[in-house]
Amino acid sequence: MAGGAAQIERVRVIGLASRWLDASSINDADASVRLGALATGFVRPAAAAPLRDVIAARLADRGESPEIRRQAALTLGMLRPLPVAALVAGLARWQGPTVRAAAATALHSTEGTAADAGETLARCLLAGDATVRLQSVLALRGIGAAAVGHVVKVVEEAEKFDITRMSGLDALGFIGVDGHGSLDLATRLSEDAPGTVRVCARFAVASIEGAAIEPDAKGRDKRLAKAAEPLAAMLEHEDEAVRLLAMERLGWLKDGAPSAGGALLRLLKEGSPAEREAAALGLARTRTPTEQAVEPLRGALQDEEPAVRKAAAIALTAYGTDAKPALGDLLRLGKDATQPEGVRRAAGECAKSIVKAERGPYWA
Repeated sequence: MAGGAAQIERVRVIGLASRWLDASSINDADASVRLGALATGFVRPAAAAPLRDVIAARLADRGESPEIRRQAALTLGMLRPLPVAALVAGLARWQGPTVRAAAATALHSTEGTAADAGETLARCLLAGDATVRLQSVLALRGIGAAAVGHVVKVVEEAEKFDITRMSGLDALGFIGVDGHGSLDLATRLSEDAPGTVRVCARFAVASIEGAAIEPDAKGRDKRLAKAAEPLAAMLEHEDEAVRLLAMERLGWLKDGAPSAGGALLRLLKEGSPAEREAAALGLARTRTPTEQAVEPLRGALQDEEPAVRKAAAIALTAYGTDAKPALGDLLRLGKDATQPEGVRRAAGECAKSIVKAERGPYWA
């Protein structure tokens, strides 16, 4: 519905008692009024719905400021049905990274809703900006199977662009569908590519193979563990950056990777500060069993690095009542005025979650 011809509800522009949210405020000569009107539409999408064409025009206006175009993209993302075509215009290269990232974020939706944006989002994986790539990956995950062909094409074309191949493989892993040669592509790159690309490829392979295993299939846990083995093996890579990436991707697997617990425990004990922090979080994210993880995480609450202590407290939260043996340590840490605020807060939140929990680990 164009312009301001129909209003679902009439609201004032935030901070401007004298202005209504309508076409004139969105097109006002004063940039602060335009921005306020768009921000109002973001928090009051029902009032903004009849103005979608006016808002879309702000996003597509090359003469408009990036700040206002960014807000226009975010506001359009709140409208239903989602104005996909208008948001695709926000993904254009001329829009710049801030606006493109906002448009990609606005396209996060349930499966199929933003399917018409699949090809453009896949091309956004070529962007130099990490936030644009990340938000595009997440939007592609929401599109699902319909996006696989577009992503495969971009990854195949990006032979010399490792960051694009990594983002594309991550997207294929999140989608978890074997289509358009996605599994063959990921399998090839899992063995024949730089270490960081191999990690993402192995994540994609494990995700696609894992998704194909029926929930009630015989020996499902062993089959999932076997699918994750090549990715877990990257924890032994000589490059710390590769090991850190592997820990993160193992935590992204839908069903976890409990079999990686042994390697994570070793890194929690022997790794660098960054590795110890990642390993602590990884134990929970991979669903490493309680009997293996809780005591080492309890020990990590005494680590010399604040980031590791904080990560250990966060990880213990995932174990619910199974983390009760660490409750006293967490309470002491939360009350220790010599600890950084982030550590105290994480310890306190974990202690409260253990007291309130009525069951075991969150994934049980």
